[in-house]
Amino acid sequence: MGQVTGLTPFIVAMIRAPHAALAKADPAKLAAKYEIPPAFAEFYLTHWSNRA
Repeated sequence: MGQVTGLTPFIVAMIRAPHAALAKADPAKLAAKYEIPPAFAEFYLTHWSNRA
């Protein structure tokens, strides 16, 4: 079984990730990995993940 892609797996992975890792994450690489729009990855990393 390969990498699961899409918005739901992306969100689950981001919820599980430590905040320090999210601060260093590259939105373009995450978008490519999960096959999601780059703007969504950028939005998540800059807005939602900043809540401590």
